[in-house]
Amino acid sequence: MHTRVILAVLALVCAGPARAEDCGPLKRLASVDMIPGPGGVRMLVPVTINGASRMLLLDTAAGFTTLTATAASELNLHVLDGSRLKLLDSAGNASRKYVVVEDFQIGGLQGKDIPFMITPNPNAGQDLAFAGVLAGDMMAKYDVDLDFAARKMQYFSHDHCAGHVVYWPATMIAVVPFRMQHPIRGVIGERPRLPLLEDTHIRVPVTLDGKTFQAVINTGAVRSTMSANTAKFAFGITADSRGSVPLGAVDHDPNHRVFGHVFGSLAFEGVTVTNPHVAIRPDLFGSKDPDNGFATGSHAQRVDDGIGPEITIGMDVLRRLHLYIAFDERKLYITPATSSGTEAAPAAQAGNALQP
Repeated sequence: MHTRVILAVLALVCAGPARAEDCGPLKRLASVDMIPGPGGVRMLVPVTINGASRMLLLDTAAGFTTLTATAASELNLHVLDGSRLKLLDSAGNASRKYVVVEDFQIGGLQGKDIPFMITPNPNAGQDLAFAGVLAGDMMAKYDVDLDFAARKMQYFSHDHCAGHVVYWPATMIAVVPFRMQHPIRGVIGERPRLPLLEDTHIRVPVTLDGKTFQAVINTGAVRSTMSANTAKFAFGITADSRGSVPLGAVDHDPNHRVFGHVFGSLAFEGVTVTNPHVAIRPDLFGSKDPDNGFATGSHAQRVDDGIGPEITIGMDVLRRLHLYIAFDERKLYITPATSSGTEAAPAAQAGNALQP
Protein backbone atom coordinates (compact mmCIF):
# COMPACT_ATOMS: atom_id res chain seq x y z
CA MET A 1 0.00 0.00 0.00
CA HIS A 2 1.14 3.53 -0.74
CA THR A 3 0.56 6.73 1.15
CA ARG A 4 -1.45 9.24 -0.84
CA VAL A 5 -2.11 12.90 -0.09
CA ILE A 6 -5.47 14.33 -1.17
CA LEU A 7 -6.13 18.08 -0.96
CA ALA A 8 -9.80 19.04 -0.87
CA VAL A 9 -11.00 22.15 -2.68
CA LEU A 10 -11.78 24.83 -0.09
CA ALA A 11 -12.85 28.43 -0.43
CA LEU A 12 -10.06 30.73 0.66
CA VAL A 13 -11.46 32.68 3.58
CA CYS A 14 -10.35 36.30 3.51
CA ALA A 15 -11.04 39.20 5.82
CA GLY A 16 -13.37 40.78 3.28
CA PRO A 17 -12.72 43.65 0.87
CA ALA A 18 -9.98 45.87 2.24
CA ARG A 19 -9.17 49.48 1.42
CA ALA A 20 -5.58 50.36 0.48
CA GLU A 21 -5.13 52.28 3.73
CA ASP A 22 -6.20 49.26 5.82
CA CYS A 23 -3.60 46.76 4.68
CA GLY A 24 -1.00 46.24 2.02
CA PRO A 25 0.36 43.63 -0.37
CA LEU A 26 2.83 40.90 0.51
CA LYS A 27 6.34 42.14 1.28
CA ARG A 28 9.12 39.62 0.84
CA LEU A 29 12.01 40.16 3.22
CA ALA A 30 14.34 37.27 2.38
CA SER A 31 14.64 34.37 -0.03
CA VAL A 32 16.76 31.26 0.49
CA ASP A 33 17.44 28.29 -1.78
CA MET A 34 17.07 25.13 0.31
CA ILE A 35 19.37 22.15 -0.25
CA PRO A 36 18.20 18.52 0.09
CA GLY A 37 19.78 16.92 3.14
CA PRO A 38 21.03 13.35 3.56
CA GLY A 39 18.50 11.01 1.97
CA GLY A 40 17.03 13.83 -0.11
CA VAL A 41 13.86 14.28 1.97
CA ARG A 42 14.62 16.87 4.64
CA MET A 43 15.81 20.36 3.71
CA LEU A 44 18.95 22.25 4.70
CA VAL A 45 19.06 26.05 4.87
CA PRO A 46 22.33 27.90 4.09
CA VAL A 47 23.24 30.54 6.70
CA THR A 48 26.28 32.57 7.70
CA ILE A 49 27.57 32.42 11.29
CA ASN A 50 30.24 34.99 12.16
CA GLY A 51 31.20 35.08 8.50
CA ALA A 52 31.39 31.27 8.08
CA SER A 53 28.97 29.46 5.77
CA ARG A 54 27.04 26.61 7.38
CA MET A 55 23.89 24.52 6.82
CA LEU A 56 21.03 24.30 9.30
CA LEU A 57 18.33 21.63 9.16
CA LEU A 58 14.87 23.14 8.64
CA ASP A 59 12.98 21.89 11.70
CA THR A 60 9.64 23.47 12.58
CA ALA A 61 9.25 21.04 15.50
CA ALA A 62 12.54 21.92 17.22
CA GLY A 63 11.18 24.86 19.23
CA PHE A 64 14.51 26.71 19.39
CA THR A 65 17.25 27.21 16.83
CA THR A 66 20.35 25.29 17.88
CA LEU A 67 23.95 24.57 17.04
CA THR A 68 25.63 21.24 17.69
CA ALA A 69 28.50 21.06 20.15
CA THR A 70 30.71 20.04 17.20
CA ALA A 71 29.76 23.15 15.20
CA ALA A 72 30.23 25.44 18.20
CA SER A 73 33.75 24.07 18.64
CA GLU A 74 34.58 24.45 14.94
CA LEU A 75 33.35 28.05 14.98
CA ASN A 76 35.33 28.84 18.15
CA LEU A 77 32.19 29.84 20.04
CA HIS A 78 32.31 30.01 23.81
CA VAL A 79 29.77 27.54 25.24
CA LEU A 80 27.93 28.76 28.35
CA ASP A 81 25.86 26.67 30.75
CA GLY A 82 22.84 27.47 32.90
CA SER A 83 20.36 28.93 30.40
CA ARG A 84 16.89 29.57 31.82
CA LEU A 85 15.67 27.49 28.88
CA LYS A 86 15.98 23.72 28.79
CA LEU A 87 15.94 21.74 25.56
CA LEU A 88 14.76 18.12 25.43
CA ASP A 89 14.89 15.72 22.50
CA SER A 90 13.01 12.55 21.62
CA ALA A 91 15.95 10.38 22.74
CA GLY A 92 15.69 11.75 26.28
CA ASN A 93 18.68 14.12 26.20
CA ALA A 94 18.54 17.53 27.90
CA SER A 95 20.62 20.69 27.59
CA ARG A 96 20.84 24.15 29.17
CA LYS A 97 24.01 25.04 27.22
CA TYR A 98 24.10 27.93 24.76
CA VAL A 99 26.34 30.23 22.72
CA VAL A 100 25.97 33.82 21.54
CA VAL A 101 26.53 34.41 17.81
CA GLU A 102 27.83 37.90 17.06
CA ASP A 103 26.66 37.94 13.44
CA PHE A 104 24.00 35.69 11.88
CA GLN A 105 22.63 35.95 8.35
CA ILE A 106 19.92 34.09 6.47
CA GLY A 107 18.98 35.29 3.02
CA GLY A 108 18.71 39.06 3.23
CA LEU A 109 18.16 39.10 7.00
CA GLN A 110 20.92 39.82 9.49
CA GLY A 111 21.00 39.68 13.28
CA LYS A 112 23.55 40.60 15.94
CA ASP A 113 24.36 38.90 19.27
CA ILE A 114 21.80 36.12 18.88
CA PRO A 115 21.76 33.27 21.44
CA PHE A 116 21.70 29.71 20.08
CA MET A 117 20.96 26.74 22.31
CA ILE A 118 23.31 23.74 22.03
CA THR A 119 21.65 20.61 20.63
CA PRO A 120 20.84 18.21 23.50
CA ASN A 121 22.17 15.11 21.70
CA PRO A 122 25.95 15.14 22.37
CA ASN A 123 26.58 13.09 19.20
CA ALA A 124 24.60 15.36 16.86
CA GLY A 125 26.50 16.87 13.96
CA GLN A 126 29.46 14.51 14.01
CA ASP A 127 28.73 13.59 10.38
CA LEU A 128 29.05 17.33 9.56
CA ALA A 129 25.94 17.26 7.33
CA PHE A 130 24.51 20.29 9.17
CA ALA A 131 25.62 22.54 12.01
CA GLY A 132 22.29 22.65 13.86
CA VAL A 133 18.61 23.28 13.27
CA LEU A 134 16.61 26.31 12.17
CA ALA A 135 13.46 26.36 14.32
CA GLY A 136 10.30 28.35 14.97
CA ASP A 137 11.94 31.02 17.11
CA MET A 138 13.71 32.28 13.97
CA MET A 139 10.47 32.17 11.97
CA ALA A 140 7.52 33.18 14.15
CA LYS A 141 8.09 36.95 13.92
CA TYR A 142 7.48 36.68 10.17
CA ASP A 143 5.37 34.76 7.67
CA VAL A 144 7.31 31.88 6.12
CA ASP A 145 6.71 30.37 2.69
CA LEU A 146 7.98 26.81 2.15
CA ASP A 147 7.93 25.60 -1.45
CA PHE A 148 9.47 22.14 -1.19
CA ALA A 149 9.21 21.32 -4.89
CA ALA A 150 11.07 24.49 -5.88
CA ARG A 151 13.35 24.12 -2.80
CA LYS A 152 12.64 27.71 -1.82
CA MET A 153 12.15 29.26 1.63
CA GLN A 154 10.98 32.86 1.85
CA TYR A 155 10.35 35.26 4.72
CA PHE A 156 7.48 37.76 4.45
CA SER A 157 6.33 40.64 6.63
CA HIS A 158 3.21 40.16 8.78
CA ASP A 159 2.00 43.50 7.43
CA HIS A 160 -0.39 42.50 4.66
CA CYS A 161 -4.08 41.89 4.05
CA ALA A 162 -5.29 38.88 6.03
CA GLY A 163 -5.87 35.87 3.80
CA HIS A 164 -4.17 37.39 0.73
CA VAL A 165 -1.05 35.23 0.77
CA VAL A 166 -1.25 32.57 -1.95
CA TYR A 167 0.60 34.42 -4.72
CA TRP A 168 1.28 31.30 -6.84
CA PRO A 169 -1.23 29.62 -9.21
CA ALA A 170 -3.39 27.23 -7.19
CA THR A 171 -6.82 25.77 -7.85
CA MET A 172 -6.90 23.81 -4.58
CA ILE A 173 -6.25 25.57 -1.28
CA ALA A 174 -6.66 24.40 2.30
CA VAL A 175 -6.70 26.91 5.15
CA VAL A 176 -5.73 25.18 8.39
CA PRO A 177 -5.90 27.05 11.72
CA PHE A 178 -3.07 26.24 14.11
CA ARG A 179 -2.08 27.10 17.64
CA MET A 180 1.25 27.65 19.33
CA GLN A 181 0.39 26.45 22.81
CA HIS A 182 1.56 23.26 24.46
CA PRO A 183 -0.74 21.24 26.71
CA ILE A 184 1.35 19.14 29.11
CA ARG A 185 -0.66 15.97 29.52
CA GLY A 186 -0.55 13.25 32.12
CA VAL A 187 -2.32 10.10 30.95
CA ILE A 188 -3.65 9.75 27.41
CA GLY A 189 -7.34 10.63 27.44
CA GLU A 190 -7.16 12.75 30.61
CA ARG A 191 -7.25 16.55 30.80
CA PRO A 192 -3.84 18.30 30.70
CA ARG A 193 -2.40 18.57 34.21
CA LEU A 194 -0.86 22.02 33.60
CA PRO A 195 -2.15 25.13 31.78
CA LEU A 196 -1.35 25.68 28.13
CA LEU A 197 2.17 27.01 27.59
CA GLU A 198 3.20 29.28 24.71
CA ASP A 199 5.96 28.02 22.40
CA THR A 200 6.88 28.13 18.72
CA HIS A 201 5.63 24.72 17.55
CA ILE A 202 2.87 24.62 14.93
CA ARG A 203 0.05 22.42 16.22
CA VAL A 204 -2.92 21.48 14.05
CA PRO A 205 -5.95 19.31 14.83
CA VAL A 206 -5.82 16.00 12.99
CA THR A 207 -8.12 13.01 12.78
CA LEU A 208 -6.44 9.61 12.59
CA ASP A 209 -8.78 6.68 11.98
CA GLY A 210 -11.64 8.58 13.59
CA LYS A 211 -9.74 9.85 16.66
CA THR A 212 -8.76 13.51 17.08
CA PHE A 213 -5.34 14.70 18.25
CA GLN A 214 -3.12 17.78 18.18
CA ALA A 215 -0.27 17.13 15.75
CA VAL A 216 2.99 19.06 15.36
CA ILE A 217 4.19 20.05 11.87
CA ASN A 218 7.72 18.60 11.73
CA THR A 219 9.89 19.45 8.74
CA GLY A 220 12.88 17.97 10.59
CA ALA A 221 11.52 14.41 10.49
CA VAL A 222 11.65 12.10 7.49
CA ARG A 223 8.55 10.21 8.66
CA SER A 224 5.37 11.10 10.48
CA THR A 225 5.46 9.75 14.03
CA MET A 226 3.28 8.82 16.99
CA SER A 227 4.17 8.35 20.63
CA ALA A 228 4.10 4.78 21.93
CA ASN A 229 1.65 5.77 24.68
CA THR A 230 -0.76 7.25 22.12
CA ALA A 231 -0.57 4.10 19.98
CA LYS A 232 -1.16 1.85 22.99
CA PHE A 233 -3.93 3.71 24.80
CA ALA A 234 -5.78 5.20 21.81
CA PHE A 235 -5.50 2.26 19.38
CA GLY A 236 -4.29 -0.74 21.38
CA ILE A 237 -1.19 -0.99 19.18
CA THR A 238 2.23 -2.08 20.47
CA ALA A 239 5.47 -3.26 18.90
CA ASP A 240 4.16 -6.82 19.18
CA SER A 241 0.79 -6.13 17.55
CA ARG A 242 -0.15 -7.67 14.24
CA GLY A 243 0.96 -5.43 11.40
CA SER A 244 3.70 -3.69 13.41
CA VAL A 245 6.97 -3.51 11.48
CA PRO A 246 10.29 -3.22 13.41
CA LEU A 247 12.23 -0.04 12.60
CA GLY A 248 15.14 -0.38 15.00
CA ALA A 249 15.60 1.21 18.41
CA VAL A 250 16.45 4.61 19.89
CA ASP A 251 20.13 4.71 20.88
CA HIS A 252 20.30 1.01 19.91
CA ASP A 253 18.57 0.18 23.22
CA PRO A 254 16.38 -2.93 22.70
CA ASN A 255 13.95 -1.60 25.31
CA HIS A 256 13.33 1.50 23.20
CA ARG A 257 11.90 -0.13 20.10
CA VAL A 258 10.62 1.92 17.15
CA PHE A 259 8.08 0.30 14.86
CA GLY A 260 5.90 1.21 11.89
CA HIS A 261 2.18 0.87 11.47
CA VAL A 262 -0.14 1.64 8.54
CA PHE A 263 -3.37 3.44 9.45
CA GLY A 264 -6.44 3.98 7.28
CA SER A 265 -6.47 7.76 6.95
CA LEU A 266 -5.16 10.96 8.50
CA ALA A 267 -6.94 14.25 7.85
CA PHE A 268 -6.39 17.88 8.81
CA GLU A 269 -8.94 20.35 7.45
CA GLY A 270 -8.99 19.78 3.67
CA VAL A 271 -5.85 17.63 3.55
CA THR A 272 -6.38 13.88 3.70
CA VAL A 273 -3.62 11.27 3.73
CA THR A 274 -4.68 7.74 2.85
CA ASN A 275 -2.80 4.74 4.22
CA PRO A 276 -0.34 6.84 6.26
CA HIS A 277 2.77 4.93 7.35
CA VAL A 278 3.49 6.15 10.88
CA ALA A 279 6.67 5.47 12.88
CA ILE A 280 5.81 4.82 16.53
CA ARG A 281 8.47 5.91 19.00
CA PRO A 282 8.93 5.35 22.75
CA ASP A 283 8.17 8.25 25.10
CA LEU A 284 11.65 9.25 26.26
CA PHE A 285 11.43 13.02 26.73
CA GLY A 286 13.23 13.86 29.97
CA SER A 287 14.48 10.32 30.61
CA LYS A 288 18.15 11.45 30.67
CA ASP A 289 17.49 14.84 32.26
CA PRO A 290 19.21 15.08 35.67
CA ASP A 291 16.90 17.96 36.62
CA ASN A 292 13.70 16.03 35.85
CA GLY A 293 12.27 15.98 39.36
CA PHE A 294 8.89 14.65 40.41
CA ALA A 295 5.83 16.82 39.79
CA THR A 296 4.36 18.53 42.84
CA GLY A 297 2.14 16.15 44.79
CA SER A 298 3.16 13.10 42.78
CA HIS A 299 5.75 10.36 43.23
CA ALA A 300 4.87 8.80 39.88
CA GLN A 301 4.96 11.65 37.38
CA ARG A 302 8.09 13.63 36.58
CA VAL A 303 8.15 17.22 35.37
CA ASP A 304 9.08 16.32 31.78
CA ASP A 305 6.61 13.41 31.46
CA GLY A 306 4.16 13.79 28.57
CA ILE A 307 5.97 16.76 27.07
CA GLY A 308 6.46 15.21 23.61
CA PRO A 309 3.84 15.50 20.87
CA GLU A 310 1.29 12.73 20.43
CA ILE A 311 1.62 12.88 16.63
CA THR A 312 3.96 14.69 14.23
CA ILE A 313 3.43 15.30 10.51
CA GLY A 314 6.77 14.64 8.82
CA MET A 315 8.29 15.23 5.41
CA ASP A 316 6.76 12.04 3.99
CA VAL A 317 3.57 14.16 3.83
CA LEU A 318 4.87 17.73 3.80
CA ARG A 319 7.23 17.40 0.82
CA ARG A 320 4.17 16.95 -1.42
CA LEU A 321 2.77 20.30 -0.31
CA HIS A 322 3.46 24.03 -0.62
CA LEU A 323 3.02 25.73 2.78
CA TYR A 324 2.57 29.39 3.64
CA ILE A 325 2.79 29.79 7.44
CA ALA A 326 0.96 32.96 8.46
CA PHE A 327 2.18 33.14 12.06
CA ASP A 328 0.31 36.36 12.87
CA GLU A 329 -2.97 34.91 11.58
CA ARG A 330 -2.23 31.47 13.09
CA LYS A 331 -3.14 29.81 9.79
CA LEU A 332 -1.46 27.42 7.36
CA TYR A 333 -2.25 27.97 3.69
CA ILE A 334 -1.64 24.70 1.85
CA THR A 335 -1.64 23.78 -1.82
CA PRO A 336 -0.17 20.81 -3.69
CA ALA A 337 3.50 21.13 -4.54
CA THR A 338 4.20 21.88 -8.20
CA SER A 339 7.27 20.35 -9.82
CA SER A 340 7.41 23.17 -12.39
CA GLY A 341 7.93 25.82 -9.71
CA THR A 342 5.76 28.85 -8.93
CA GLU A 343 5.25 32.42 -9.97
CA ALA A 344 7.76 34.92 -8.68
CA ALA A 345 7.11 36.23 -5.19
CA PRO A 346 6.84 39.98 -4.50
CA ALA A 347 10.09 41.88 -4.71
CA ALA A 348 12.41 41.69 -1.73
CA GLN A 349 12.87 44.68 0.55
CA ALA A 350 16.45 45.81 1.22
CA GLY A 351 18.16 46.29 4.58
CA ASN A 352 16.12 44.10 6.91
CA ALA A 353 17.30 43.16 10.38
CA LEU A 354 16.61 39.67 11.71
CA GLN A 355 14.23 39.65 14.66
CA PRO A 356 15.51 37.07 17.19
